[in-house]
Amino acid sequence: MDNANLVVDSSNEFMSTLYMKRVTYENNGNYTCVASNRADIVNYTAPMVVNVPPQWKIPPSDKSIVIGQNVVIDCQADGFPQPRIWWEKSDEMGPRDYKTIISNSHIHALENGSLMIREAEQNDAGYYLCQATNGIGSGLSKVVELTVHGKFIAQTLKKGEAANLYCEAFGEIPITILWSKDRQPFDPATDPREVISIHYGKLERVSC
Repeated sequence: MDNANLVVDSSNEFMSTLYMKRVTYENNGNYTCVASNRADIVNYTAPMVVNVPPQWKIPPSDKSIVIGQNVVIDCQADGFPQPRIWWEKSDEMGPRDYKTIISNSHIHALENGSLMIREAEQNDAGYYLCQATNGIGSGLSKVVELTVHGKFIAQTLKKGEAANLYCEAFGEIPITILWSKDRQPFDPATDPREVISIHYGKLERVSC
C-alpha cells in the first residue's frame, strides 16, 4: 500500500482521523485504531471494502488461424468483486444477434475468462462478444472477429496442365481480391494466365 496516500490527523488529543487522498483497490483491508493511556490500552478494528469496476487486464483482439488449429481468444479483466466474464457468438455474417456460448469439449471458457477453441472448424469463424461485469459501473464488452482459413494444399502439375487455385473470402461487400506470384502482383487483364471469376468479390479461379 502506498503510505504517501495516507494522512493521519491527530490535532485533537482525544481523536485521530485517517485520511486517504485517493482510494484504490490496494486500500482494501482491516484498519485498527489503538488508544492508550497509563491506565489501559484499547483497540478497535473495522474492515474497509473498495469496490472497483472491471478493467481490462488483457483485452480481446481479432484472431486468424487455419482449420484444425487450437486457438485462445484472450479476455481477462480485473476488479472487485472479481468480474464475471462470459462469451457470446453471432449467428450472422456481421456482429449482431449474439447467443451465449455453451461450454463443451470443443469450445469453452478458461478460468481466466479467455475462450479456448480446440481443432477449429470453418463454422467457428465469425464474431465473438466478450463481456465482463461485477455489478460496479457499466461493465466491459468488446467484439472480435475470428477468421478460419482453409489448409494450404500444394499442387504438383506437368507443364501444360491446368491448375485451379481457389481464394474464398467472407466479409462485408465490397471485397477486393488480388493475386500475386512469388509476392509479385499480376493483372489478369494483361497477364497471359486465364482468370475466371466464379463469384464477384468472393471466389476466383486461376488456370495456367
